Amino acid sequence: MTTDPKKLPIEVSLVQDVKTCRTCKWFWGDIPPYGPYPAFDVKQDYPEAMIDKEPQSPNDNKPRKWLSAQSNGLQFIDPAVMHGCRKAPIMTIGINPNLTAYYSSTSGTRWVYPSFSRPQDYAYYYRHKTIYQESIDLIQVAKWLQDEDKIVAEENGWVADIQRSSDHRWLVLSVQYQNKDAITQYELSWGTRLHGVVLYDKDYRYLKEKERAPFTFNKGAVLAGKISAEKDVTLDVYKNGTKYYQRMIPILQAFKRNIGGALANADLRIGEDVAQHDMIHCASPGWSDSYDIPTDQITFNCVKKQGFVVSQMLQAMPSVIIIVGGSSLKMLGEVFSKYIDLDWNNRDIYQLLKQTTEKQYYLNINEGGAKFKARLIAVPHFSYDDNYKEHARLSPEAWQAFQKDFRQDYKILDELKLIKIDKNTGAAVVKLSGSEDPIQNDISVEGWQVLTAYFLDANAMVAKALEQEYQAGTLSFDPTTGHLTRSEGACRFCVNDLWSFPEGCPYGKIPVTSQIDTEKTVLNILKNKQREFYVKLTTTDLD
Repeated sequence: MTTDPKKLPIEVSLVQDVKTCRTCKWFWGDIPPYGPYPAFDVKQDYPEAMIDKEPQSPNDNKPRKWLSAQSNGLQFIDPAVMHGCRKAPIMTIGINPNLTAYYSSTSGTRWVYPSFSRPQDYAYYYRHKTIYQESIDLIQVAKWLQDEDKIVAEENGWVADIQRSSDHRWLVLSVQYQNKDAITQYELSWGTRLHGVVLYDKDYRYLKEKERAPFTFNKGAVLAGKISAEKDVTLDVYKNGTKYYQRMIPILQAFKRNIGGALANADLRIGEDVAQHDMIHCASPGWSDSYDIPTDQITFNCVKKQGFVVSQMLQAMPSVIIIVGGSSLKMLGEVFSKYIDLDWNNRDIYQLLKQTTEKQYYLNINEGGAKFKARLIAVPHFSYDDNYKEHARLSPEAWQAFQKDFRQDYKILDELKLIKIDKNTGAAVVKLSGSEDPIQNDISVEGWQVLTAYFLDANAMVAKALEQEYQAGTLSFDPTTGHLTRSEGACRFCVNDLWSFPEGCPYGKIPVTSQIDTEKTVLNILKNKQREFYVKLTTTDLD
């Protein structure tokens, strides 16, 4: 192996390539739109606390002390590489990391981000990143408050509202004081030297009960302000279970129950059996028209021009790719259009969920020595619980017909508040809990049959698709490791000439020296001829 950056294995060179990428001037130009935010670094080599050994729960999101680290001041967040084992057989792909500290709430105030000075610390962190995001205590944040523009409570009162601009470092804090009739508003703005925070949340008790609610704050409390952050202060960093990263846990649990046998009690884990990737590597608060984000240009720069996702995917070569949301699928389709047998322009993610779990669709590449095939499964966004609750989903046309044909059934469902209209698609979402839902006793047999024909259980559907791949031998269980069998090909992410993680590779994926010297695989093709390979992949798009 070599330490020459131009000849490093692709899984190793991607660490520095992604971490230092500043291609998007919108993210990294003269006035970056987001940040800086409190950051932490580690000074010891490969802290064992970074390895997630706890049982992974789909619901636990309480902060727990995780790591003793050093503050690294306020930093703009480095782009993120894939989370987990590079040879995990299942890969999820979303849009981009969520910028949680953007939001004006006590939760947003507490978030802290990794900012590692050494590439090996960055690599180690993302190799072992699983279902958590990091935070610090509000007491620590309060120590960093500057006197400049500090907002201090004039009386006892309540936080009535917090409105943050979507395209500017500016917020309005609205409070109701005990002895004032009118709402008092405070404006706060900040630049790229400090960070604006709030120390109390919008009080929904007050909004419901008005003066009968307990005070949100007392006179003299600091409500909001700007923080700096010292460097090299020891921080207690907390880990917080995050819905997006936890979403695959119940799917893995259902998959294990379906298979049974040795797999039933296996500790399949996010980060080991499921790697988590994003099409875009820089974080933002969202990816919609609500934010002033040039999504097309960023997608071109990151996905097409830099081709990071192409490199990582073809090094990882997972057996199953779970694409999170229609936007992610569209980005994937634009790069791999010639190699996907799925209509990736379809924007109805639930139709795609049904389609890709009931029938097999693939990303299938056989180009210039790169040979790779993976089952594609499209799923709704991981961040929202409602997307994964059991329900019947009827298109606007089907729902109109249901209301006409089953008027009494519709009335019952409406009175029980079981109906919700999807504001994006107009589809009717009827809350059901499967074939045993007691509502079937209250509506007509025919109406129940219509609803069950449109029934969706996303967790069960994806688990069933994984079961199909297991029965076909695409996925398999390795009793020697206690995890799913790794994907094809060698990997030098954990042990190479730049760093060597103390736990090594438990999967035997590190090639011997003679193999490294003579290897003529997709890794070499991608690293040495990446642009040429990319042009082949996207000739029709570039034209």
